[in-house]
Amino acid sequence: MNKRFTVAVASFAAGAVLLLGGAGAALAEEYPAEPLTCTAGPATIPVGGTSDITCSGFMPDSSVEFTSSGGTMSSIVFLAASGTTKTADGEGTATATFTGTVAGEFTVTATGTDPQEQDAEGSATVTVTAADDDGLSDTGGTLPTAALWIGIAALGLGVVVVTAVVVRRRNAQR
Repeated sequence: MNKRFTVAVASFAAGAVLLLGGAGAALAEEYPAEPLTCTAGPATIPVGGTSDITCSGFMPDSSVEFTSSGGTMSSIVFLAASGTTKTADGEGTATATFTGTVAGEFTVTATGTDPQEQDAEGSATVTVTAADDDGLSDTGGTLPTAALWIGIAALGLGVVVVTAVVVRRRNAQR
């Protein structure tokens, strides 16, 4: 009986080693992190315009630093924070707003940590176009000249009607 018990225990131990000792987390290959991607929307803006720089692939809730090459740091404006550091959201995405103060091509770089705790860097290019020939930045708004004159005429007509009503009331009271 002792011999059978010993053989059974040895068989069980050998089976457990084969079953549990094969592949384990320590032997698993590391998968490469998703590539870091940055986009500028829109990629071309007029002087004074803004572009949202969105970068994804960072570790969730980690710090991401945005810098601009070819321009000054005053060109980087953040909506909710002062400075150049933002916090990636729960999906590893960070966004900053770039304001073009002068014409040229700018590279905005985001630096942080990827999900495997490795240094990660991505960049997006923003082209800032020069102002129009009149020296003013393009704001995107247009108002046809005819609409402007119709508005002035309506305002003038309103002044004439109000004046006539006031004069008629004064004459009626006398």
